[in-house]
Amino acid sequence: MNLRDLDLSNNMIEHLPLNTFYSLHSVTHLRLSKNFLREFHQNQFLRMRHLEILDISSNKLQTLPDGIFITNILLFLLDLSSNRIKTLPKSIFYGLRNLEDLFLAKNHLTTLDVHVLQDLTNLKCLRLEENLLRDLPIGIFNSQINLIELNIRNNYLKSLPANLFSNLEYLTSLDLANNKISQINEDTLKGLTSLKELRLGRNHIKTIPNDLFLSTPSLQQLVLYANAMEKLFNGNFKGLTNLTSLFLHSNHLRYLQRDILKDTPNLRKLQLEGNHLSYIPGRLFDSVPIIQQLRLARNPWHCDCDAAYLAVWLRKMYVANLNLSILEQGNSWQYGAGATCRGPGILGGKLVAELTFHELCEGQWASMKGLVPRLPIGST
Repeated sequence: MNLRDLDLSNNMIEHLPLNTFYSLHSVTHLRLSKNFLREFHQNQFLRMRHLEILDISSNKLQTLPDGIFITNILLFLLDLSSNRIKTLPKSIFYGLRNLEDLFLAKNHLTTLDVHVLQDLTNLKCLRLEENLLRDLPIGIFNSQINLIELNIRNNYLKSLPANLFSNLEYLTSLDLANNKISQINEDTLKGLTSLKELRLGRNHIKTIPNDLFLSTPSLQQLVLYANAMEKLFNGNFKGLTNLTSLFLHSNHLRYLQRDILKDTPNLRKLQLEGNHLSYIPGRLFDSVPIIQQLRLARNPWHCDCDAAYLAVWLRKMYVANLNLSILEQGNSWQYGAGATCRGPGILGGKLVAELTFHELCEGQWASMKGLVPRLPIGST
């Protein structure tokens, strides 16, 4: 039989007899997804030596027998996602040196043996999102020198060991969002010289080590929204000369040091909405002359003389964008980046970008008189 592609997905298969695939030596693509399979025999795929793609996602598997893929050495895609797998035998992937894509997302994995991936030297994409992982052993990625994409979002990781990713010099995308990471070591990202996208949103990060990004000179997008940061200091983003997008919204930011953006001269998108910022230090944005999108809404902006720099800068950028005809629908410049005064006095509710120096210094007088703001702190 010369059958090459066998698709049995979207059925109600609950069990496969051991000899189901014994005569299918030529099959290269086998799809068993979206069934009700609960288990496989150790020799289920033994005679399928030409198998290249195996999709058994969206079943009810809780475990896999060790050695089940022992003869499938030509596999380059293996999809085990959306099952109920709790553990993986440490030699489950033994011999799969051609495997490029391994999908283990949406299972019940709590731990991974440090040697479970050691034979996957050609792996390019590894997806572990939406599991129950609490830690990653040092050395687990030592063999993945060709890895390009690594997704570990939506787990329970609390920390990241130093040098965990040090062998992943070709990695371009790393997603660690929606974990419980509270602290990052300055050597955590060591070796990631090709990284372009780093997602760390929805964690518990409070501070950023000054040398954290020195090993990631190629980084273009950095996502740090919904963490616990209160202050950012000069040098926090040192080494990010190629960064174009920085997402810092929904933190607890109250203070930004004036030269915080000097290390990101190519920044085009900055999101700061949903923090506790009441002012912007003078000349903060002068370091990012080509910025195209800025979001400042949902901050308690205090409109007095100290806000004059922000007001003038926002007006200047609005005119510059208008003259260059790059204003698009929904562009944040159109509404002064969403920066609305919380107060004092009658200035509450007004857009910072619309206020003149005279009006802002009237705000200074109102501040000295102790006039209360017109808007509560959460208003926009």
